[in-house]
Amino acid sequence: MPRHVGPPPTHKPGIIALRPLNVGDLISGTFAAVFGNPRVYFGWSAVVSAVATVGGLLVLVVVRLVSDAGLFDVRAWLAGGPDAVSDAAWVGRWMLAGLVAYPVARDVVGARSGWVESWRFMRGSIWRILGGTALLGLVTLVCLTPAVVVIELGLDSVGVATFVAVLIVTAVLVLAYSWLYIRMSLTVPAAAVEGLGPVAALARSVTLTRRSFGRYFAVVLLLNLITVVIEFVLSQVVDAVTGLSGGVLGGVIAIVAATLVAALIQTLIAVATALMHVDARIRTEGFDIELNQSLSGGGTPWAPR
Repeated sequence: MPRHVGPPPTHKPGIIALRPLNVGDLISGTFAAVFGNPRVYFGWSAVVSAVATVGGLLVLVVVRLVSDAGLFDVRAWLAGGPDAVSDAAWVGRWMLAGLVAYPVARDVVGARSGWVESWRFMRGSIWRILGGTALLGLVTLVCLTPAVVVIELGLDSVGVATFVAVLIVTAVLVLAYSWLYIRMSLTVPAAAVEGLGPVAALARSVTLTRRSFGRYFAVVLLLNLITVVIEFVLSQVVDAVTGLSGGVLGGVIAIVAATLVAALIQTLIAVATALMHVDARIRTEGFDIELNQSLSGGGTPWAPR
């Protein structure tokens, strides 16, 4: 009689196997979720991108009003548009990670959710999502502002030694922010599906990611590298088009392209973050057991506690 050799097969009802995930599992699960249910994920991304774009451009308007460029310098205003959109997307991806946490949890157990179902579940968590996003933005601002000031002061100084010192300090700060980003990354998903307030969700994120920095950092890094390649290809197309059109039309095209790239990046990162939240709970509290029980009608493990 033939015998099964090796570990028993892991149950995979949805986009991932219900076990602790490696980097490849998280990335493949991210793409399986996004392109298996694009209407929900890109739909939420479009909403967040629109809000982030308007917010970024409003900030740019304020900057133009208080600067020498002036509000009605159209060319200068449009030139800063793509950068404003990209900066706002950093905040948008945190918010999106909370909004997609429920559909990701449903995809994990093979129960795809639509727009209406997703909204019905998440609308009760909107203020927690916004609060978590605002808290992450505040922490990032407080941590990065002194670093930027130090780097700017160093660059204004003359001398090779100073320049080398600035490079070293910059590298250290990048590593420090990467560590901080990963440790905070599960804050909004935790607030969204576990019913936690912003501060409690931040503490929860720090706890869940305690031994997973390398794994989650690799996931975020690889997804960003993939999107950088996509962004490079798209930028070449945009440069060719704007080179032909030029002027205001070229600036508008650049802003639209930046918005599309930001939407793609934030969708992938947000879904990966929601998956990392599931993986972290599997590793720390046996969440896979709850997920398996839910398949047999044993409750809703992703509901707020």
